[in-house]
Amino acid sequence: MKNKLKDIFIGRTQWEPAEKRMQLQPPPGDYSVYKMSAGEGIAGFAAGAAAGFAAVFVFFGSWIVSALSAIPAGIAGFFIARHILIKKRRRRLLVQFKDMLESLSASFLSGRNIWGAFDDAFSDIRQEHGSDALMTRELLFITSGLKNGIRIEELLSDLAVRSGEADIRNFADTFSACVASGGDLRQTVAFSRDIIGEKISVEMEIEAAVASGRNELNILSFMPFAVVLMLKTLGNEAVSGNTALNIAIRIAAAVIFVCAYLLGRRITDIKI
Repeated sequence: MKNKLKDIFIGRTQWEPAEKRMQLQPPPGDYSVYKMSAGEGIAGFAAGAAAGFAAVFVFFGSWIVSALSAIPAGIAGFFIARHILIKKRRRRLLVQFKDMLESLSASFLSGRNIWGAFDDAFSDIRQEHGSDALMTRELLFITSGLKNGIRIEELLSDLAVRSGEADIRNFADTFSACVASGGDLRQTVAFSRDIIGEKISVEMEIEAAVASGRNELNILSFMPFAVVLMLKTLGNEAVSGNTALNIAIRIAAAVIFVCAYLLGRRITDIKI
């Protein structure tokens, strides 16, 4: 669908007059892809490298091994930071999408047609969230597509595919079926708005409920390092020395610790 709309955009901009050519906006990007800025990339790499260096140095006390370990840890930190940024951007899109449904519901209630309702939503979202907001750019693309004869079903389906959000996909499918069957758009939009609003509210309640457990998990993640440092202060070579047995035990302990931490994060990451 995304490629189809892109072909429509490219084809029409080749033969339409300049005054109309400016109306058709290019499709926004894919929300599963995030191009990090230089500052974001450096920050993610630096955080991962620092954490990897500190962890390895505490366990093994080797500057060389710690420095070598900092490189893959920094790369992992880069990708983890990008994943977090993608997740936050999708959350912002879903919240703004709910606000768009609020505007659409009010417009359909006042008797506006599809083009007028989305045009009103564009004005409302731009005023509420700003011209650079995710949903503002999406609505600019949708309204320009409607002006140039692209069906609303195709535009919403394209947004659903690029967003990767099940709620937006469900709305696009329901809205398309409603348009095809001549159903009540006002009721369809209002129902979708209520469902997404309730989901966001429940997710916020869950986040608040598991926040304490997640904080405890983060605190406990530092305990193995504290224990190792404490054992090293005892000065007992059998405990703190880098013998083959001690290194093997520490590696096994580190693997168990990482697996336990990932399991804890998975348990506290509740989705609905």
